Amino acid sequence: MVDTAFSRSRSRIRPNQIPPLENGDRLTRSEFEHRYQAMPWVKSGR
Repeated sequence: MVDTAFSRSRSRIRPNQIPPLENGDRLTRSEFEHRYQAMPWVKSGR
């Protein structure tokens, strides 16, 4: 088993919880937007 930041960060996530955005995540655009919208404390650059 490879012990990476990816696998460590995902092991703390409950099945019904949306994982937070993290540096290095490789996501589709729709997955990125889904996670971004679930993080209301992140301010938009608009």
